[in-house]
Amino acid sequence: MVRLKEHLEKLGLHIDVSYDINKHLEEYDLVHLFNLCAPDTIEPIARVVHQLRKPLVIHAFQENCPQYLAKSKAVMPIFRRYLELGQPQGYLGELTDLLRNTAPSGEVTSRFVLEHASSIFVSGRAERDHIKGMAPEAHTTIVHYGVSLDPAGNDGDLFARAFGVRDFVLCVGRLETRKNQLMLLASLEHEDIPVVFADGGFSYQQEYEGMCKAFKRKAPTIFTGRLSDEMLASAYAAAKVHCLPSWQELPGLVSIEAALGGCNIVATSWGTIHDYLGNSCWYCEPDNPEDIRNQTLCALQSPQDQAAGIRVAACTWDKAASGILGEYQHVVPHIGMSGSRSSPRTSVDLSEPIRQMSEGEMRMHVGFDAKRQKPRERVEIVMPVFYREDETHCTLEQLSRTTDNYSLIIVNNGFDDTDFLKDLCPSRYIENKNNVGAIRAINQGLQVAKGEYICVLHNDVLIHEDCWLDHIIEFMERRPDVGLVGLAGRHSINEDGSPDFSTTVINMPGYPMRNKRIWRLTEVATIDGLGWVMRNVSFRLDETLGLMHFYDLDLSLQYIQAGYRVYVAAVEIEHVGDDKKLTSRNHEKYLSLIGGDDYSHYESTRKKFHSKWKDLLPLTRGFIDEASAYYRIDELVAESEQIRDYVYNLENQIVSLKDGYKSLEDGYKSLEEYTKRVEAAYSSKLATIETLQAEAKSFSVRNFMKIQLRRCGISTTDSAHGSDSPPP
Repeated sequence: MVRLKEHLEKLGLHIDVSYDINKHLEEYDLVHLFNLCAPDTIEPIARVVHQLRKPLVIHAFQENCPQYLAKSKAVMPIFRRYLELGQPQGYLGELTDLLRNTAPSGEVTSRFVLEHASSIFVSGRAERDHIKGMAPEAHTTIVHYGVSLDPAGNDGDLFARAFGVRDFVLCVGRLETRKNQLMLLASLEHEDIPVVFADGGFSYQQEYEGMCKAFKRKAPTIFTGRLSDEMLASAYAAAKVHCLPSWQELPGLVSIEAALGGCNIVATSWGTIHDYLGNSCWYCEPDNPEDIRNQTLCALQSPQDQAAGIRVAACTWDKAASGILGEYQHVVPHIGMSGSRSSPRTSVDLSEPIRQMSEGEMRMHVGFDAKRQKPRERVEIVMPVFYREDETHCTLEQLSRTTDNYSLIIVNNGFDDTDFLKDLCPSRYIENKNNVGAIRAINQGLQVAKGEYICVLHNDVLIHEDCWLDHIIEFMERRPDVGLVGLAGRHSINEDGSPDFSTTVINMPGYPMRNKRIWRLTEVATIDGLGWVMRNVSFRLDETLGLMHFYDLDLSLQYIQAGYRVYVAAVEIEHVGDDKKLTSRNHEKYLSLIGGDDYSHYESTRKKFHSKWKDLLPLTRGFIDEASAYYRIDELVAESEQIRDYVYNLENQIVSLKDGYKSLEDGYKSLEEYTKRVEAAYSSKLATIETLQAEAKSFSVRNFMKIQLRRCGISTTDSAHGSDSPPP
């Protein structure tokens, strides 16, 4: 938050930060909230903003709660009991199966904000896709966060002396359920590897902190408490692996810092860290301690992944702020225009302590005024002129129609009509009595040009797109890694130093569609010399190459060698000289300077260029066939949708099978109950039969005869016994 405010203010905005939930929001042009997972906190403010008809944006921090929340809560009682029993062996063996069968929790978000936010800032694709699943119409913008700590150049000695360990597993973050440190401890319980927790010296979950500190391992476990920035940078340098198996990270800035510090990174696969580290990371499943163990051991046994540090070095707060400012400008149309309000106000409202930032108890109101937005500085355009009076007139007239805020540096490169050139009223005028060649003439203009950016343009190039220079400068402002943007170029330079013309990138009549790139800006190996915009970092054309040829390739490789990228902007242009076959290569004055044979001069220059840059050649940058790549992306999207439909059908079949199984199970239970009833009835009848059989056995023959005699009317009195009895 503090970094974001600082860098937005550098871009000309005025930011207010406040904890007052009752702040007068009508004073602001735009309101910027934080954390969709805190609906009770942000929604009341969002409703007020909506009533005031103010634009609303939000940093989502939208965790996938159904994916992890119930599981993160389920592990607490398990680990509590495990520690109470003294960590008995095998107790945690069923943990993975238990978590796999844990029912997902409900979603936690603000539906109102999802529906009414003009823009939703997300940290990566996984977060974006999750939000799109809830609100397909939501406008999301991926903004990669910057890194505040610079651990470069640290050798780790400071930390090693203070804590007595090196080449350990480091985990930076407060001890809390979401960070999942207990699972890390369980995964490495029996490994002879020191584990260091840079825990900040404070936790909001004291029971969880106590359980972590009570957990016994084979190797030492160290809790450092709060570390200074210097000591933390040293910890990154001293560690071999940084492991953060959180239940959810968006994206997990400490993992990015650790990559800069030289650690191999083990990180949760649940979140957006993949957008930052790509394949330069060992991803683990946070609900599987065995997977955490395997990935950590693999990272420990692997050499340092240098690519991780290179990838995350491009993540800066300047870029994050520029991306956010671009969305502000999209949401508030009057930014950068005159006539907007005269008293700009920007507010960040934090009604809860910053300590809960990761939990989402943070809100931000942002307002700004267009007049405070720093205007683009005037760009100087260097234009060498050798001849072509009509083409020069056309070029400058068209330039005035399509370009704002520029000044002209005219270099007279032996042109006879000096009055004509002076009548053009350039801001600077340089005159050569004789033709010194294109390379020398351009350098003369570059030498006197000032400003952060310089444009070079041939005097026979018509530009047919309004605001083309603004668009290129805006792109280079957002991309400090880009040093050079051409109006045409090529993706590849051959091994012999010649440009690969089959990879030409240009948006000009007469060229086939394959040369007109679908994407607005594309990376290339070299620009074409007909026109470009360059970051003014003191690079100049190499005059040892001769009068012309290969200066564009040479300049491109100067920037690439220095670590910059080279791009082409798909600006619609027209090369008048080329169309009329009036190229300088056929001019008698030029031919007299090179001995009359331009082809020989070209080959001689190519050999010089090749000798200088042979260690970099051949070279390819960007997609050689972007159209095919674009169509392939469409094909992959279609295939992924088919796979998604197939999976969906399988899931439905599984549900149907489960329902069928449930019906069979219910039928079996009913049959089982009926069988029990039949068995009970049979047992009852059997008992009756046995009773009757017993009674039948007790009947004597004498009693039978008495009964028969009575039926015949004969007295059966037994005189001896005083009872009826048959005669002897």
